[in-house]
Amino acid sequence: MRDYRHSRRRWRNSPEEIESFIQPLLDGNDFAKGSRLFKTRPRKMPPYRWFGNKILAFSCNILYGTRFSDICSGYNSFWKKAYLALDLTYAENEIGCSMEQQMIVKAKKAGMRITEVPHTSRGRIGGTSVLKNVKLSVNQGFRDWFVIVRERFRG
Repeated sequence: MRDYRHSRRRWRNSPEEIESFIQPLLDGNDFAKGSRLFKTRPRKMPPYRWFGNKILAFSCNILYGTRFSDICSGYNSFWKKAYLALDLTYAENEIGCSMEQQMIVKAKKAGMRITEVPHTSRGRIGGTSVLKNVKLSVNQGFRDWFVIVRERFRG
């Protein structure tokens, strides 16, 4: 495995944890999705984002029979063939940052083996989120929620 220590300050998620995302694939999973919320709220995550993520995870868990703790982590691994099988529409007609939610729920609907991998998050490094305030975050949260619900009832 490559030595990522030299780039550590540029990464929001720890590059040292990449191996923990590869092993589940080698163990037979199609998709390894990250969770920053496996144990507790990350120190730099605003409470409103933590709460919103909990609502999204709860909705996903109810609608798809999953037990995820975080569906907005952004730290995932998957086989190329699994990704290509998802038929994502995000790039064509989605607004915002809902691609991850679409990937997760389509993978679940397709019967793919998904496991959740705990990881650490040091928060944003060297920049700010495009969701700069509560209003923008809430709007994005609703878009994410509608993706989760819409995909559940699509054929």
